[in-house]
Parts: sequence; C-alpha cells; structure tokens
Amino acid sequence: MTKGAAWCRDYLKGCCVGFAVMLGIHGCQCEVPRWGLEREREAELLRAGNTCNNESDTAEIVSGWDGRSSMDVAADCGLGCIDLTKGSSGDCVFECLSRHSGGALSRDCSDCITYAMSCVAENCQIECAPLLGGSPSSLECRACQCGQNRAQKNCHEEFRRCGGIPTPRSCPDTPNVAGTIDPVELETPKVPRPRVD
Repeated sequence: MTKGAAWCRDYLKGCCVGFAVMLGIHGCQCEVPRWGLEREREAELLRAGNTCNNESDTAEIVSGWDGRSSMDVAADCGLGCIDLTKGSSGDCVFECLSRHSGGALSRDCSDCITYAMSCVAENCQIECAPLLGGSPSSLECRACQCGQNRAQKNCHEEFRRCGGIPTPRSCPDTPNVAGTIDPVELETPKVPRPRVD
C-alpha cells in the first residue's frame, strides 16, 4: 500500500525518510524529490569536467578541513543536508563545505562533490547511511562506493569524471589525489592461478 509523503514523514518520526522510502521500510513507498543536483547542472559539470583540477581546489581536497579528511567532512555535510521537501541539496552542501574550507573551495568543485555524494545516496544507502546501520567510513561503504553495488557504479570514478582529479580516498589499485594507493584491500584476495609452463 502506497502512503503519502506526509504520512511517511510522520510515521517514521524524523528518520532519514529518503533512505527508508527508497528501501520500502514499513511498507512506506513514497515519491520523494531526488537528492543532489538538478540533472541539467550535473550534465553541465560533466561536459566541463576538470572543475576541481586547479591548484586551489586540489589543495583544499588534499588537505581536508578541521583536522579531518575532505571526504569525511563532505559525508557529514551530505548527511546534514538531506531534506525531502526540497530534493536538491547542492546549495546546502556548498554552504557547509564553504564553512569548513573558509570559502576556499569553488562552487563548481563543491557541486562535483555533491554529484559524487548523490551516487553514494543512490547506490550505497545500506552500507553508508548511519540511520540504516551503515557507516561512511566502513569497508562495506568504501567497497560499495568503488562499484561493488547493484548498479556497479564507481562513485569515485564519477567524481573524477566531474572534477578531473581522483578522490582523496582511492579504490584498490587506483591512485588517490595525493598520487598514492590506499593500503586497504576491499575485495576478497584472489587465489593465484597456477603457472602453466
């Protein structure tokens, strides 16, 4: 039985309704606005590419803010900007990232971060959303972001397509923005094939 959005909000009492609705928790199947940027803005950013590939934005993403990685701050901003009544949260994420970066991060680069976060919101809710028992810093969330999800969409690659630089945290065998490869292995180690001479 499909319920109205107001009923779902009231029924779930302040839970992250967007995730609950997508998953059909408690029979709640509501139509809600899409999280992230408007499709036209996403297309504009992807056409331009390289929006973070400049000295200032790259330095901000590498250094992070408030003693934390830029990805952790971005995840907190994204979670804090979920608003079902508006759907698009690019302005909220930009304002949050601007506060943390002291205004040093460009709007275009911030929007690429929002674009990558919408990839996570669409593909990795269970693995990454604290309200559903996930954690943005868990190995399961990182694996999901690296393409181990039903859509096989690599959200780090989506950020690179938009921003023109890798993310601070990389997927296995992929250099991050600092040019290093993270030591965390996300996949089950593969059994070596026997040598055929």
